[in-house]
Amino acid sequence: MREEIHSELSRAVIKPLLYSDIFNYPLTASEIFDRLEIPCDDIKAVECELQQLVEARVLFRFHDLYSLRDDASLALRRQAGNKMAKDIMPKAVRRSQLIYNFPFVRAVMISGSLSKDFMEKSGDIDFFIVTAPGRVWITRGLLALFQRVALFNSHKYFCVNYYLDYNHLLLDERNIFTATELITLKPMRGNEYYTALLRNNDWVREYYPQFKPATIASKPGLSRMKKVFEKVLDPFAPWLDSLVMKKLVQRAQRLHGHRYEQKDFDVAFKATPHVSKNHAGNYQRRITDKFHQSVRSFFGDLVRV
Repeated sequence: MREEIHSELSRAVIKPLLYSDIFNYPLTASEIFDRLEIPCDDIKAVECELQQLVEARVLFRFHDLYSLRDDASLALRRQAGNKMAKDIMPKAVRRSQLIYNFPFVRAVMISGSLSKDFMEKSGDIDFFIVTAPGRVWITRGLLALFQRVALFNSHKYFCVNYYLDYNHLLLDERNIFTATELITLKPMRGNEYYTALLRNNDWVREYYPQFKPATIASKPGLSRMKKVFEKVLDPFAPWLDSLVMKKLVQRAQRLHGHRYEQKDFDVAFKATPHVSKNHAGNYQRRITDKFHQSVRSFFGDLVRV
């Protein structure tokens, strides 16, 4: 094992790169500093460690980006993806406002690759939604109906795959994937629920003790029209919520159930009265398994996964 990776800081510097390498995504020194698994007050110490690892050819540097691979195309890919994300962000902001206007939506956050400031031509704009209590499934049903009718079932700029109600913000899955998704969320509307979400999931600091939530300004609350629609729907909402949940869970079982063991299906298509998750492909499991394998392969017995 190379002497250069025996220090605690060197291993802490490399781990974020092992995770981002799964996505072919080099990181800046600042991003590595923010994602250290140990507390560190001085980014200059991280920059010095990075320089030593580059000189030892453990890492490779392309301008301000660091990678585990000596492949300049990864840096070019990131730069192109960052530009595309910047170009598409105004559309994502408008879609966030549109989603927020729907009944029972209390917060809209951008998730997925765009939340990391990256986008490819084949990518989607992913959204994370917080709803009023007991209104997860009717909210999902209304948004799905709009998507199917008004957007001709296009997911590219309207991919809503995670819903929680604001009385159930504590996430069950506590791993590197979920922690990374939480710390990179971009709050668009309902910012007080973004703050509450992070407060309820402060376990993310086990993975990212350096994390600092996004600085956000308060925005106007619910519109009068939205309040009227909610008042009209309220008498029927519990029945509709239960009906939509039953139908969509049955559909997920029919389309995807045969591809998973039950425990994996329950994670990928989590469905309770207060949570709806739709992650076809069991992305979380694949990424966490790959990360653990990379850590074991790179460090051997030096670290515990």
